[in-house]
Amino acid sequence: MIRLATIDDAQACYDLAKEIYGDFMLLHGIEIVEEDLRKTTDYFIKTNQVLVVERDNKVVGMTAWLLVSHPANSNCKIWQEILWCCNSPNKIDALVLLRAIEMKANELGADVIVLANLSLENEPQLRRIYSKMGYQYMESHYAKH
Repeated sequence: MIRLATIDDAQACYDLAKEIYGDFMLLHGIEIVEEDLRKTTDYFIKTNQVLVVERDNKVVGMTAWLLVSHPANSNCKIWQEILWCCNSPNKIDALVLLRAIEMKANELGADVIVLANLSLENEPQLRRIYSKMGYQYMESHYAKH
């Protein structure tokens, strides 16, 4: 089941975010400040910017987003993923969440959906899935510490 998150989902969303961000941040030598991650998770939930996917009454996936105007065209609205993760044993849940992202972005009037991948490990898989669903590869990011 896909639905907007409630404050009752905060711990589950926080745990998913910590798990996903933890690997990425360790890779870059950045420590998670738990209080900051909790505040961020709570903020997005309280502002109705988090969708969750449930399986067997447990939150197994989530996405948080911002809707912003394009810097070069204020008429173009961008649905920008802030966090998108699914830790379900059933792979279909990730695709269901992705379809829900598209529906929510459309409902909010987004012209463009921007999704990020924080790991190079699954890049080939994601590129195939996103391509099949009509997404185009946009850019790469590089980090230096």
